[in-house]
Amino acid sequence: MKKSHWQIRLGVILIALSAIFYLIHYAIFRDARFILLYFIGDVAFVFVEVLLVTLIINEVLNRREKQTLMEKLNMVIGAFFSEWGPDCSANWPPATPVRSGSAGS
Repeated sequence: MKKSHWQIRLGVILIALSAIFYLIHYAIFRDARFILLYFIGDVAFVFVEVLLVTLIINEVLNRREKQTLMEKLNMVIGAFFSEWGPDCSANWPPATPVRSGSAGS
């Protein structure tokens, strides 16, 4: 619960600031219908914003995770070939030369 405490506080502060700005707007223009109309439009667009932000953040996190995984895999492969690679390659049979009369030519 301690971790999300700052998130709750931030949410309350942002909602309070929004209410203050709506009150300032009403005090200046005295048009509650206009405020309500745009408030409904803003709330309706929130779902699209959440969708877009979620997709973008998901893609960024997936790319970062894949890049980290590839870096770790490259470290493991590098460690394997630096330790065992020379010994393994010494035991491999030599490459057979390609004959000029083979079926592939």
